[in-house]
Amino acid sequence: MAVLLIRPESDATEQVLSMVASHALSQAPVPSAQSLTPPLPAPGSPNVPQPLTRATVDQAITAGPQPVHILYFGHARRTQLGDPTVLIDSATFPRLKDSLVLALACSSSDQLGPDAVANGVGAWIGFTRPIPVPLTQQMVPDLEPFRVAAAVTLKGDPAADIEKQTRDAFEQRADTIINSASQAHHAQWVQAVVDSLVERGLASTFHAQGDLTATI
Repeated sequence: MAVLLIRPESDATEQVLSMVASHALSQAPVPSAQSLTPPLPAPGSPNVPQPLTRATVDQAITAGPQPVHILYFGHARRTQLGDPTVLIDSATFPRLKDSLVLALACSSSDQLGPDAVANGVGAWIGFTRPIPVPLTQQMVPDLEPFRVAAAVTLKGDPAADIEKQTRDAFEQRADTIINSASQAHHAQWVQAVVDSLVERGLASTFHAQGDLTATI
């Protein structure tokens, strides 16, 4: 069994999600976990960021003991993880038999999730719609629900519990926003209502599919 944390870090959003990965690993260290991040520039070469490539991801999946479980922290589209560079899509499924995949990314569980479990991937967990990711701790939604999703996955909780605990974290965040707002200030109260609805929307779009007893 191997665990891959795929962290493209191509822009500010993916860098924030990569911080979530680091925090989750500190909470639930997994000796077999390997982080895939963009390569550092070679000594003496221009300091130009190099993107994480599909070849690197494919090689890591193939090299690890099976099954290879994946936690993904980055951009996605309905049919791929990675945007614009495709890192995982339906062509990867044969190498993910019985794997658990957590994809903290936009629309990661929309079409790709059902296709994955229909083609032998053990469990697929992610969002069925685009998601907002805060770029600072002051922005809504807060990062804590994302941390919960990654940490409970690394702790070895089953897919059903990952879904429930993450949804509960979004709901708790929504309650916190409402409870901390002052109804005496109309604009603040209205914004709090909107922000709390965003959190509840994220909870409702976070789904686990496939074998709900699957763990890493």
